[in-house]
Amino acid sequence: MPLRVVARTRLPTETRRVPDALAVGAAILATLSDRGVLDKFESWFPVSRRGGHGARALLAFTAVFLLARRSWGIRPFTARFASALQRLVAPLAGLRALPTAASVSRALGRFTHAKVRPCVDALLASDPDVRRLLGSPHVQHRDAHGRGWHVLDVDPTVEAFRQRGLPESPELPPAVRHAPGVPGYTGHKRGELRIRHIPIQHVGSGLWLGYRLDGDGGSVLPLLADVVRVGRRAVVEVQADAQVVVRADGEFGSVGAMQTVIREGAAVLTRLSRDALLDRDEVVAMLPGVTWLGVESSGGGPARTAADLGLFTLFPRDGAAAAADGAVEVRVVVTRFARTGPADHGVLRDGHQIELFATTLPADAWPANDVAALYFGRGAMENRFAQEDREFGIDRTFSYHPPGQEWMSGIALFLWNVLLGQGVAVNPLPALPAPQAARAPVALVTTGPVPPTREATACPAVTASDVAESLRPPVPQLASVPVLCPEPPRESVGIGVEADLHAELWAITRDAFSDLPSIAGWRLDDDNMEVRCPNDKRLFAFSTDRRECIGPRGTHVKNRLYIRTQATACDGCPVRAACRSSDRPGVPKQVVRVVSEPVMERATELVHSLRKLRRPAKIHRQIAAQRQRNERAWISATTATALPPMAPIPEVPVGGLQPEAPLFLPAQSRAHARTMLSDVTLHVYVAARQTRPTPGHPLLALDAADRQSRRRSWSQRAGRWKGAPATLVVSGPGARVVLRCLTSGNTTGISTI
Repeated sequence: MPLRVVARTRLPTETRRVPDALAVGAAILATLSDRGVLDKFESWFPVSRRGGHGARALLAFTAVFLLARRSWGIRPFTARFASALQRLVAPLAGLRALPTAASVSRALGRFTHAKVRPCVDALLASDPDVRRLLGSPHVQHRDAHGRGWHVLDVDPTVEAFRQRGLPESPELPPAVRHAPGVPGYTGHKRGELRIRHIPIQHVGSGLWLGYRLDGDGGSVLPLLADVVRVGRRAVVEVQADAQVVVRADGEFGSVGAMQTVIREGAAVLTRLSRDALLDRDEVVAMLPGVTWLGVESSGGGPARTAADLGLFTLFPRDGAAAAADGAVEVRVVVTRFARTGPADHGVLRDGHQIELFATTLPADAWPANDVAALYFGRGAMENRFAQEDREFGIDRTFSYHPPGQEWMSGIALFLWNVLLGQGVAVNPLPALPAPQAARAPVALVTTGPVPPTREATACPAVTASDVAESLRPPVPQLASVPVLCPEPPRESVGIGVEADLHAELWAITRDAFSDLPSIAGWRLDDDNMEVRCPNDKRLFAFSTDRRECIGPRGTHVKNRLYIRTQATACDGCPVRAACRSSDRPGVPKQVVRVVSEPVMERATELVHSLRKLRRPAKIHRQIAAQRQRNERAWISATTATALPPMAPIPEVPVGGLQPEAPLFLPAQSRAHARTMLSDVTLHVYVAARQTRPTPGHPLLALDAADRQSRRRSWSQRAGRWKGAPATLVVSGPGARVVLRCLTSGNTTGISTI
């Protein structure tokens, strides 16, 4: 016969089973109430709503709503579970009712960033299980000396809003747009307005430690300082001597962003876009004899090698947000790998993609190859963004008011953390991780003692004019010496592959034209592998398609190859009237040729392959040219400023251990927590409801405060919605485990059968 634990409440008068969709939310809500988080939350987030529901009720509703594991809207959710929310969930939070959908929407529309952000900061690491997990050695990266590092990832994401047509007329109300945000680049999301989510996550544990939502645009540095400060503070509160490093992509590779991170007491690791550093004289002289170390890889990417360039003093660009804060000294690490196509990042040199990274990590604890491996580990954060959207639906729009959207997203990240802590409570981690492995020999690759073609003088200081000189078009150099290349040489952008594809496509095009009578004034240019029109404009194979044609012999299919000019090639053409009938500007000349089915299939493959090669190459050339223009403008504006020389990294013995990433599995921890709660049955026992006091005379006040309509305190405001106490009763095979994990020793609101 199962053992019954008697709840320490009044005699129950009503009991109901919690619906399955609300089970996880009800259990977490009872846990938060048992641990006093709900009481603390009311002090962290004081809201006055003129008799409406307060912070406690809003948190209770939001927690159950987000943990329902379905992308409900707020209104459909309340309509579906109205009875259960009021009769079962509200008593677990010590309330007599939860807010309706309209009440929640009104509350979200009145929040401010000044109130939301301190509350979310305090809430994210408030759960005891979360703090224990954050202090565990199993969630720390270990360096070459065996010391633990807390790695924090900062990676903003964009939420785009599309503006629909908004007609205006005297018969219509005034036009008002509800979507927030500012115009900006939104990538593949294709929206006109955007807001940015700026979270900071503890990499080893998967815990979210800070969050900001930017709906106003402008500089991101103040928000970066906020999230780094909050994240580091959460780590230091559980481990006073913690070492923290912030890892970010090239968006935060500016001097101002690096200064912001360093100012908050954390080390920095970011991608660096200052490719002109490769052409400083001391770097050119050093690179031929540098030793490249093999970078550890999971096997899914290219085989990189890395090396230290030295310590560089970087100055902010004129007009930058932190230009007045001076320079920053960072350690620069360079990586390379063989590549035949255009570079995704960095620059192409000698058939290698070269990338630069800036860090303040010590070289004896983090050698160059380990710095590169640590940086490329940030690819896992994209998976966690997908997981949070799948589990909590944070990519939904909860409110068009940015502070309200920030509040809902912050509560979702807090619930993510709570589930992580619950999973560790179910399966406690060992006291210490496994011993760290000894440092294994790494692959050493040297470029060889090739002398530079440009004389490298041992100058104590490199001036701006020297750098300007290095930015001029380079002279031909030996293959192993990197050279500045604003527009990558055709051999470096995969032209070897592109030329073969182009030649094969030209053969198909030439055969297609040779099958038909030649057009007057047209010619085939074999040297450039192009068709030339009477005005000597080039035509190239553009696309293919299939079209069904109906003729005297029935329906048949034509495989068509399109050869066309550039979009504006025909504008102003003197022979346009005799060549084509259309006079619209910007319309390209297009010629169609019919080819056979096998030729059609091969032509389609060739056109698509060439398009993939040419588009990145064009983008790369545009970006490289813009970088060179910016670099020259900056140098010309600072010609009188002497640039400090590159300083060599002090030769310190590297630690004898192999740096290791943590082995903790956050997704498994959350899955264990959800499985634990789904395997049991939850009932809510509600005590007898307290009777309200009999109202007095309608013309007499209850007391002097009532007579004067005095302002109520926060506790009085919260007390208006307090209800009868309730107990969550857990039954099933794992009830004992659930009780032990959900409670903190104070089983006043949770019991088992």
